[in-house]
Amino acid sequence: MKTSANKPVRLIVLALTTSSILCLSGVASAREMKETVYDLVSKAQYKPAWNTLFVGSKNLPGWIKKGEGVSSPCEEIKAAGGTYIVGWMCEPHNCGNHQFAVAFSKDLKKAWGMRYVLEDVPPGKQAPAPKTTWFGNPSPEIKKLLEQKLSQ
Repeated sequence: MKTSANKPVRLIVLALTTSSILCLSGVASAREMKETVYDLVSKAQYKPAWNTLFVGSKNLPGWIKKGEGVSSPCEEIKAAGGTYIVGWMCEPHNCGNHQFAVAFSKDLKKAWGMRYVLEDVPPGKQAPAPKTTWFGNPSPEIKKLLEQKLSQ
């Protein structure tokens, strides 16, 4: 028999289960923002960390350098002992094979990135293994955060 007295208990169990799953995944909480990666890197306060991210990088496509990939809204995520602004973008008209995730520290002084590339090959040929390139020397925790963003 269902009663309204069971409803608060079910809500508490649901809340505890959800928070346990988030903690196990390394993400304590996330808040979606309105801005995309392009919106953020167009702002003066993000540019120093963004530009430092690619110092010494060669042959980086323009869509990454300029933050002009196809992008979903960024998120503010509490994880790995801090708060990060995390975004994702991909190459226009080639999203599946060319992706990039970025995380900014909350104070915007540091950024980390992960580029994922699966080379395009003609039909009938076997594609090589995907290539991952890290930017900004991310810690294992930040790497996990970026990998999770790419897997969403």
